[in-house]
Amino acid sequence: MSGPYAAMRSAAEEWEAKHAKLLVETEGLRREVTEQRAICAAAKAIVGEDRWPRIVRNCGGGARPGSQHGDGAVVLELLGGQETGTYVDVGACHPTECSTTWNLYTRGWSGLLVEPLPQHWYPLLRDRPRDRLCPLAVLDRKGWAMLRVAGTVSSVRPDWDIAALAEIAVETDTLAAVVRAYLPGRQVDFLSIDAEGSEAMVLAGTDWSWLRPEVILIEYRSYHADRPGEDESAAWEPAVLAQGYRLHWQDDLNRIYVR
Repeated sequence: MSGPYAAMRSAAEEWEAKHAKLLVETEGLRREVTEQRAICAAAKAIVGEDRWPRIVRNCGGGARPGSQHGDGAVVLELLGGQETGTYVDVGACHPTECSTTWNLYTRGWSGLLVEPLPQHWYPLLRDRPRDRLCPLAVLDRKGWAMLRVAGTVSSVRPDWDIAALAEIAVETDTLAAVVRAYLPGRQVDFLSIDAEGSEAMVLAGTDWSWLRPEVILIEYRSYHADRPGEDESAAWEPAVLAQGYRLHWQDDLNRIYVR
């Protein structure tokens, strides 16, 4: 068979192959959802229904744009009077949902979105065109690390154990280095750090002599299965306070410091 019929048959075979691949991927996603639901049910049984909403990230389909709790309103109260400004969002994840910088972006701000998980890159680039994207993991050193992935969240901590489904190798660098590279000459007004337990390493890689945001938001709760919701701020808060910051506000997940 040759001519137009051969071309039609080739196109049909190509479509069938793509369709079969999509069916396999869809079945994989269904299994993942089932597994995640089972994990959540088991965790709820251990933790208790009354504590569950306070220690689990409430992001995903249908989540409202903006921050997870009341921290977005507090950040706007502290910084919203500025028509423009610069932020650094370490662990940006989704461009709008559960985002501590989205409200500032809608008011004309821009800055740097640090996100090592590849599945978030395209949405961030599409929905935040004024921002710059750094596809690295920010730590206290330049090099490489293994990123443990569980759905939409990830961590470079080897002891992070909230049902990690995969591990990928990611490049790392310090906070000071990526800010200099991606925001040369710009003053950072707001710093948000949501690094799933590696916040201390993020802060260890800064340079307080010139990187001194007016407001800093840091997640301080752990996601460990054996001690969910544990306060981990003792590992990094003294260093923040020593730089002239004070605790301004906190909820069950984040703390906000002002200079």
